[in-house]
Amino acid sequence: MKKIFGILKQSWFQSLQGVIAISALIWFLGPLLGFGGRLPFESRQNRMILILAIAVIWALYYLWKAFRARQKNKQMLDQISDDSKPSLSPEDEATDNEIGHLDSRLKEAVEALKGVRLGDKQSSDKQYLYQLPWYIIIGPPGAGKTTLLANSELEFPLSEKYGKEALHGVGGTRNCDWWFTNDAVLLDTAGRYTTQDSNKNVDKGSWLGFLDLLKKYRGRQPINGVIVAISLVDMMKLSEDALESHANSIKDRITELYEQLNITIPVYMMFTKSDLLAGFSDYFDDINREDRKQVWGTTFPLNESSSVNNTELFIKEFELLEDRIHGQVLSKLEKERDLERRQAIYLFPQQFSSLKLKMNDFLGKVFQDSQFHKPIMFRGYYFTSATQEGTSIDRIMGSLASGFGIARQQLSNFSGQGKSFFINGLLKDVIFKESGLAGVNRKFVKKMQWVRNGLTIVIGLATIAVAGLWFNSYQQNQKLIDEYEQQVKVIENQIEAVPYKGTLEDQLPLLNQLKRLTQSYSDITENPSIFARLGLYQGDSLRLIMDERYRELLRKILRPHAKANLEELISKNIDNPTALFGLLKTYLYLAGEAPAGATSPSIGNVDWDGDGNSNDDQDVTLSGHFNALLKEPPSDPITVDEGLVSQARELLSNDPAKLAYIQLKNGALNSPIVPDFKIAEFEGLSSISSSFERKSGNPFLVGIPSLFTKEGFSKLFLPKYNDIVKNLKEDRWVLGDSQQILSDTGTIKSTIQQLYQDDYIQTWSNLLLDLQIRPLENTKQASEILRPLTADSGNLFTHILKALQSETDFSDDNKLPLIGDAIELKKTLKVVDSHFKPLHKLVAEDQLKETMQLIDDLYKGLYQDISGGKGTSDKVKTTLAELNAAVDKLPEIMRIWLNKPILEAKQIIGIEVTKGATKELIQAAGADLCEPCEKAFKNKFPFNQRSKKGVDISEFNNFFAIGGVADTFKKSNLKETDDFDPSVVKTLDNMLAESERLRSVFFSAGNLNINLTLKLISASPDVEKIQLSIGSTKNNFFPGSAIRPQEVYSWPASPITAVANFRNPAIAPKFITLADATDQWGLFKLVRNDQIRIPAFGNAVFEVKTPTLKENPFKFFSKMKALKSCRCPK
Repeated sequence: MKKIFGILKQSWFQSLQGVIAISALIWFLGPLLGFGGRLPFESRQNRMILILAIAVIWALYYLWKAFRARQKNKQMLDQISDDSKPSLSPEDEATDNEIGHLDSRLKEAVEALKGVRLGDKQSSDKQYLYQLPWYIIIGPPGAGKTTLLANSELEFPLSEKYGKEALHGVGGTRNCDWWFTNDAVLLDTAGRYTTQDSNKNVDKGSWLGFLDLLKKYRGRQPINGVIVAISLVDMMKLSEDALESHANSIKDRITELYEQLNITIPVYMMFTKSDLLAGFSDYFDDINREDRKQVWGTTFPLNESSSVNNTELFIKEFELLEDRIHGQVLSKLEKERDLERRQAIYLFPQQFSSLKLKMNDFLGKVFQDSQFHKPIMFRGYYFTSATQEGTSIDRIMGSLASGFGIARQQLSNFSGQGKSFFINGLLKDVIFKESGLAGVNRKFVKKMQWVRNGLTIVIGLATIAVAGLWFNSYQQNQKLIDEYEQQVKVIENQIEAVPYKGTLEDQLPLLNQLKRLTQSYSDITENPSIFARLGLYQGDSLRLIMDERYRELLRKILRPHAKANLEELISKNIDNPTALFGLLKTYLYLAGEAPAGATSPSIGNVDWDGDGNSNDDQDVTLSGHFNALLKEPPSDPITVDEGLVSQARELLSNDPAKLAYIQLKNGALNSPIVPDFKIAEFEGLSSISSSFERKSGNPFLVGIPSLFTKEGFSKLFLPKYNDIVKNLKEDRWVLGDSQQILSDTGTIKSTIQQLYQDDYIQTWSNLLLDLQIRPLENTKQASEILRPLTADSGNLFTHILKALQSETDFSDDNKLPLIGDAIELKKTLKVVDSHFKPLHKLVAEDQLKETMQLIDDLYKGLYQDISGGKGTSDKVKTTLAELNAAVDKLPEIMRIWLNKPILEAKQIIGIEVTKGATKELIQAAGADLCEPCEKAFKNKFPFNQRSKKGVDISEFNNFFAIGGVADTFKKSNLKETDDFDPSVVKTLDNMLAESERLRSVFFSAGNLNINLTLKLISASPDVEKIQLSIGSTKNNFFPGSAIRPQEVYSWPASPITAVANFRNPAIAPKFITLADATDQWGLFKLVRNDQIRIPAFGNAVFEVKTPTLKENPFKFFSKMKALKSCRCPK
């Protein structure tokens, strides 16, 4: 029963219950779990596989756990018994030898211990060696540690094979003995490790090395407790100094254990050799074996297990032990008859009590607290006796004898078989039971805690992430369902409103909407977001439902229109066998006239709306809807118009070859056997779009149908060509089982060859005609387009022609893919070859070399030369002329390709010449016109009327004179203006026009000179005469004269001065300077509104006139704009 309960407590059994519970959930709830629209656990087999997988994982985990435990046990034993040593100096060799000998006694048992699990034979929870609690026993030499263990009556699992002596020995322990029991591992250390008095350095090094060994191999919890053994003989016989030395040594060793192992360890104080206390053997002689296993001592309560107040605790507990011993004395005396033994029993309590003070002092020194060390967990003190050997010590009689001066009586040695007292219960029921009290290595635990916390965080974050992803998946799918419901609701309302007899044009938008919706769900389900799946995806289900609704609408809308529309289309295409056969086949299929096993037909693009174009969007869309309808098995067959069917059959039967070719062509087109020829995938043409475009707007990946390629001829045309009669027989039901079409198969085949030959040539010709060089818009873009056409860059022309040649050159008979009776097809292929032979020669005979070189020259000219301006364009124009002449000699398709870009290049050259010339003009104007203008005139008088600084007359003359800066610039740069930008010319013309006006005024005589007249109009009556000087010209003006003449002056001249004489002789003449000699523009500053005023001379006023000039120079500068700013075009 005990074993059964032990099994129930095992972790593997409890986890097994969890596995069984999970398996039950999978079995009963598994069918309800869906992933990606599927129910993977709906089948019993899948559930069984999952449950079995979980069980296998569980079993493998515990097998791995057991294997790991076994390996750790083996690893520990191997490491403990490892003989390898590093090289050491002679000084440390003794210490190393000590450490090396620590495990020497273990060698014999290591192999046997590997794989051995220890524990009670009745227990199901056996453990490996490293899993057991470990205890270390310390104490001074001769304390009886080894003898105590030898007589502990513990179970030693290897004793049956090796015997106890093989593991420990009864004599003194040299280094350390390893005691392996079913309950714990006991490390019996040498006494000198405790006292370290034989060779201190060696003993200390060995002891610390021993602790490192423990910490290394049992990092989390090196030991579970410390047993301190000290003999009562030492307590009774040693001096106070010797006992204090032992107490300090023991305290030091315990402190080192605490510090080195970094854990809190319970310490058990064991007083051995209690039998040597006089009266012990007599007192306890009557107790049986089970009583001898009990504990004699005190275990402190856990909350009082520290060393605090241990003296008071010891006295209190020791007195309880005394009371217990005294209480049994009378009963023992009554049983004993021997007088000596009665005396020993009577005195034993006193012998025991005599130890109290000495033991109390000893324990106080061992467990005394210190602020420099951690408190020691002092669990208790105990008395033991392993074997009764030696002479007892009578402390009472010895004390009396010493006091009275008489000789001490010699006690007899113990004789008889020894017994162990108070050991087994102490170890098994107290010490081993408290193996969990020991702390753990805080550094190790902290490290592991960090690891656990990290794992917890990772698991937490992973859980949050998974939950977030799942919630996101739920939201996405809920959104998908909501959108679906809204769309379905709208569509259902529209479906209800659709009239059965409405036109297809009215009903087509609804069909298109539902088709797009169906396609959108199909696209979503083909590649749904990973976040939308995660076990919740509903797209597949919605797609199926939407697809069914689409088919339902097809049946409701299209089927009622099928008869009328197909009959109308058959009538419209009665002269078009290509469309007629497919329409008639569809019509008869819906009428249920197709034989059993016939595949559903499909119709190509037909002109449903009658606008003459069968390729418009509406026609293509309707054909797609009808083909979707035809994929369903025909139900509710339509009634046919027999007259229309007869007419169609008759017309199709009249040209069976064309009909057969249509069937062959329709069956071969879009075949997956042979891919279509895509010109952009041909060698050297991956960048064809950089220079070419297609007139049709089709991408370059839309190319030649595979039927019109060499491989298509071999794998598509030939097999179907040889099966023409068979195919006609299969479709006889469409033509009414007419036998006429099979009457002349030779003619039919010959006609098919002709039709295939024409289509082959036309298809490739259409491709070539669909290609055109991209429009040339500017030099940069033109050079980018032309570069791939040059010889140096691979020449796209050559690659296009090679692509054509690869599929149309049938000149080599040995390479023709002909089989069977298809030899006559050589003629067909030769016609194709002949049609494109001129283009084949361009490649084979390198006839494009001259043209490509000219294109290369044009490219370089556009890329480099045109930017040089007008003068450098002549070479490019010459190249264009030569290219135009060379193109005229090429085949038609080459002329079509090149004539347009040649014309565009000419236009670009004109534009670029204008740009270049204008650029040169702007540069010249800046350097030769605007810069001198700005330097000489800007912000100077008279161009700036407010400026005090005037224009230097020499610079004025140099700029505006005939042959000056302005005149020279115009003559040098603006004789012809056709090559310039008109806006630039206009800006410069404005400045030059002002310059010419100024020249006509200031340089009318050929040099800078202005003749002017001054006339005195008014002056103060007090003034008798005014003399006005301008430069060297002086004239007198008389205000009182009746005649006031006009006096002549010229400019430029300076200074300008005036002298006034007054009528009153008492007033002296007055002289003023109106403009000094340096002010060359002083006259222009004085003249305002054609007058000069002199306020100092009684406000004298002179009238200024320029009779020889058409324009007043004094008002000229106020009208200027261009010359004021001197701005040139940019």
